Order: sequence, then C-alpha cells, then structure tokens
Amino acid sequence: MATAKELANDAMMVCVHCTILLHWLPIESCIKFKIACITYKTVSTAHPAYLHSVLKQYAPSRRLRSADCSLLAVPSVRTCFSSRSFAVAAPTTWNSLPIHIPNSSSIFHFRRQLKTFLYNLAFDPF
Repeated sequence: MATAKELANDAMMVCVHCTILLHWLPIESCIKFKIACITYKTVSTAHPAYLHSVLKQYAPSRRLRSADCSLLAVPSVRTCFSSRSFAVAAPTTWNSLPIHIPNSSSIFHFRRQLKTFLYNLAFDPF
C-alpha cells in the first residue's frame, strides 16, 4: 500500500512529465514570457503610452560595450512589494534576455525565440 507521500511524488512526476511532453512552460516562466512580450510591444511601438513612459533606455555615464545593447534602466526599489511592479519587473526581465531575442524583427519571431529560451532554461539540465 502506497503512502500519501509516495502518491504525491508520483503525481508530481506525472505533472512534470506532461509539462515537458506538451512543451508547457512552468508558471514562473509563463509570467516572464508575458512580461517580456508586453515589454517588446511597448519598446517597439511606443504603445500604450502609459507603459512606454515607465520604461527608460539604459544610458551609461561613459562608453561601455553594453551601450550598444537595447537595455532598459532598472529603477532602485526599497521593498519586495515594489519590485513586483511593471516599472521594475519589465526592465529586469528584458535585461536578462540574450541580445538576439530583444533584437527580433517581429513579435512572432520574438515570441518563438523567447519561448524556446525559457523552455531550455527551465528544463535543460545543464
């Protein structure tokens, strides 16, 4: 007779296996995906204006290699609650992406490359 712990572990393995089999992203990656897609649309089209006004381009004070990248400035915050706002979460997520993803030519290519990147990040053992 199986214990409750063994049943829970088996159910968890089935859930992870189905997620990998169906190419679903974990919840944390889904949130990053949504934030990154909204950020891409806002940066590339400047719409909606209320979100575009929150995002600021990163401008280093001296000449750096990172100046050529399309990075966003991350505002400093004091609390964990304020770090969840779009003004902080969007630049943090955007700056964590490889350079070729934010420089995509269309939203279709951006979404495809982003999902592949997040999937590999979540399920790649290395």
